[in-house]
Amino acid sequence: MKDYLLKALTLISKGHPFHNQLIDIRIKGDTIVEIGKNLSPKTEDLIDLKGQMVSGGWFDAEVALSEPGYEAKGRLLDDLTSLSKNGFTHIGLLPNTLPLPDKGSVLSYFNQFKDLPINVLPYGSLSLNGEGNELAELYDLDQSGAIAYVDYKKGIANTGLMKLALQYAQPFNGIVGVFPCDHYLKGKGVIREGIISTRLGLKGIPAIAESIRVQRDLELLRYTGGQIHFMGITTLESLKLIKEAKKEGLHVTASVGIGNLYFNEDKLEDFDSRYKLNPPIATEETRVKLLEALVDGTIDLVVSDHFNCSTEEKNLEFELAEFGSKTKDYFFPALCKLLGEQRTVEILHRGYQLFRLSAPEIKEGAIANLSFFSKKENYIAKETDPQTELFEGESFDIIATGSFFNGKLSLS
Repeated sequence: MKDYLLKALTLISKGHPFHNQLIDIRIKGDTIVEIGKNLSPKTEDLIDLKGQMVSGGWFDAEVALSEPGYEAKGRLLDDLTSLSKNGFTHIGLLPNTLPLPDKGSVLSYFNQFKDLPINVLPYGSLSLNGEGNELAELYDLDQSGAIAYVDYKKGIANTGLMKLALQYAQPFNGIVGVFPCDHYLKGKGVIREGIISTRLGLKGIPAIAESIRVQRDLELLRYTGGQIHFMGITTLESLKLIKEAKKEGLHVTASVGIGNLYFNEDKLEDFDSRYKLNPPIATEETRVKLLEALVDGTIDLVVSDHFNCSTEEKNLEFELAEFGSKTKDYFFPALCKLLGEQRTVEILHRGYQLFRLSAPEIKEGAIANLSFFSKKENYIAKETDPQTELFEGESFDIIATGSFFNGKLSLS
């Protein structure tokens, strides 16, 4: 490992003695050995980062990439490199691969990426083959490094299986992930049911398709105990149910995707398939309530909900296009636009606690886990494949510029 002296960074870390001050950080290997002002270089590589800000490393807890199994849509090494250059040092990798990770041996595939400047924390499948009929090998997955268990973008219709998962995962404190959607109620819906779906003549997904599963699984949690994490909360009724469950003391957490926080259903007026998300974007009133719930902690995490889609999957009539879009490259700027950089940084650290990991600390003797960003007025998101990028054409004033983790510096 190299040694570095990172010069002229503005520290963003509320409560830190150097918060909002210009500092230098000396790193030996993977450890911070000195923090101060106007430090002189010794034998390290000197990196001048004047004009940039630094915080503890960010965690994106729900990312769907495409390797193994779907390499034509993106290679994992390229995606992980992009994520680290966009400031993320930890990601939760969703089970959207082939083979599905329903046994521990499948997760060994990701060991080849352990030396990168980003920590890949895989989810395991909740059921065998993601079919929702039999429980996957949860304990084996836990021993192989899985941080939670979920069937990607599939609601578990089998109530008995969900009950068994909550019971079985308790001895090793496993987290049961839930994508709350009743596929019978969702049917062939493509956007949220309401005035917009009626006006556009598109099949709607009723809000109850989400909340009825939240309600069912909270009842199971009351009965069995354990830990549930609801992924992609987007309805007001779900917020109410989760808030009440937390007050009751149930071990429940929830996330929301950045697309559902940033956009409302007015974006659907032009039938642009980039905005065809699952769960779907909703009304402006709901978007504002979701943002408030994230700030007050009713919703624990905001995630990119990035999906490695291809142009062939998105450049179709709206009803035929695939759900989901790419979001990872503009996740941080979009959240900053909504909340400002300081609150954004704080929220992007919440995943460490949820998954029982050590939170990043910028102090002498700590492991260097850092994210870099800077102000860049009126930066426009432009991609070579615009049909797949959710934030194409959006304007931002803050951008991510890189990260440092695992003894490696990654700059965009």
